[in-house]
Amino acid sequence: MRSGPTKAYEDMIRATARPDAPWHVIPADNRWFALLAIAFATADAVEGPGLAVPDIGPALREPLLSARAMLENE
Repeated sequence: MRSGPTKAYEDMIRATARPDAPWHVIPADNRWFALLAIAFATADAVEGPGLAVPDIGPALREPLLSARAMLENE
């Protein structure tokens, strides 16, 4: 049975993780693996809820392109 800081850490993760807001424990002792784990967790979060780029149509496209051009010229 674990005790001390490790148990407290595990208890905290179990008590606060939810299906809609999970914890992802990323090991930091191997940089390439940590970055890979972060990439997979991010991809799962984006792909999971079935998000899609909305169709804005031509009526909204022109004002958005105009605003983009204005911001790029600042």
